Amino acid sequence: MMLRMRPWLGLLLSVVLGSVLSGCLYVQRPRPGGGGDPEAIRVFVQRLRDAMDWQNPITRNFAINCVNPLHQGPYNIAQICDVWDAITSRWVFVSDPYGGVGATPFEPTPASVTISAGLRGDCDDYAVLMAASIRAIGGASRVVIAAAPTVSHAYAEVFLGTVGNYYTHVRPAIDYIRWRYGIQDVHVYTDPGGEVWLNLDWQIDNRGRQYPGGPWFQGVRVLVVLCP
Repeated sequence: MMLRMRPWLGLLLSVVLGSVLSGCLYVQRPRPGGGGDPEAIRVFVQRLRDAMDWQNPITRNFAINCVNPLHQGPYNIAQICDVWDAITSRWVFVSDPYGGVGATPFEPTPASVTISAGLRGDCDDYAVLMAASIRAIGGASRVVIAAAPTVSHAYAEVFLGTVGNYYTHVRPAIDYIRWRYGIQDVHVYTDPGGEVWLNLDWQIDNRGRQYPGGPWFQGVRVLVVLCP
């Protein structure tokens, strides 16, 4: 499920490539009419970071209870998959309250609140909960906001490694996902600096399957916010 594009998203689409603010990376894709108000963007980014409340006992307890006892031990790819499975299998999509024309398309809910609500919400709530839960079990995660001509979407990613340790860190994780879910195409994103991030979205592939590393949302990456 995705969100209709709102005029507000022009704020994000007009930011200069490579600007870094409060732990987030902005990716430039100018859009005509975009305001690009730095203060509005800063406030939004901070709200998104605050929503990833992985240190909240509710979020931490939820995350560790997602992990199968068979996969106990130091943080590992099996635990990432356990968290993804637990959230995705129970998720109920519910839209944010309607805010009127021009309203913010994303209203991030704290992960702990989403848990208390029974894992209900829209794409940014799902992404925030996923990122916070991965962070709570020892991973590095982030939320990506992407935009297409008429829709926008939010999803989480988890850090797997770098191009420098691809065969010792990244490739084994990809192979595990292939084995566990019986699939071949695992989607990762490589940053310009060589960091490799696994897609944790809920998209379904062309055979109706869902799994960590599933297909990308077909849009431009507008904003990347690291889980604090």
